[in-house]
Amino acid sequence: KFDTAFFLDREIAGVVKRYAAKKEKLSPVRARLLEHMLRDYRRNGLELNEEGQKRLTELNEKLTKLGQEFDTNLANSALFLEVTPNALEGLPPSYLETHKPGPNGKVKITTDYPDYFPVIQYAKNRVVALELYKLFDNRAADKNVSVLEKIFVLRREKAKLLGYPTWADY
Repeated sequence: KFDTAFFLDREIAGVVKRYAAKKEKLSPVRARLLEHMLRDYRRNGLELNEEGQKRLTELNEKLTKLGQEFDTNLANSALFLEVTPNALEGLPPSYLETHKPGPNGKVKITTDYPDYFPVIQYAKNRVVALELYKLFDNRAADKNVSVLEKIFVLRREKAKLLGYPTWADY
């Protein structure tokens, strides 16, 4: 909400535009900041009419909520792989100490970061690492594919509203 309101604030944008119009000599870093601010005002809807700005605000709010839903789905995903202890060869002793075999003789490796990254980095069994990688990359797919589809539709509308043919062009 803050970003949207900031970039649609004509008073603040007016100050920035008046300063830019002075064409003062700036350091490269400051010149780039000013250039990007002017670009970002345009890219975030300052030049839209009131109706367009209202729709842009709605789109931004919906996109933010969908992004949060996507991230929550990822965080709540609990996928795991069960492997034999010898499949964890190469992992540090401290990792093996905290990952003992269960009653079925297998070790449960989850897609949570503390489990995932050591296996990907150190496991000599690359088939296990690949299987865990596939699980990790597909966390919450059952929920997030539909969330992504909604995001793509809203992004397309936002891009067109701002004068771009596609989201990629935006």
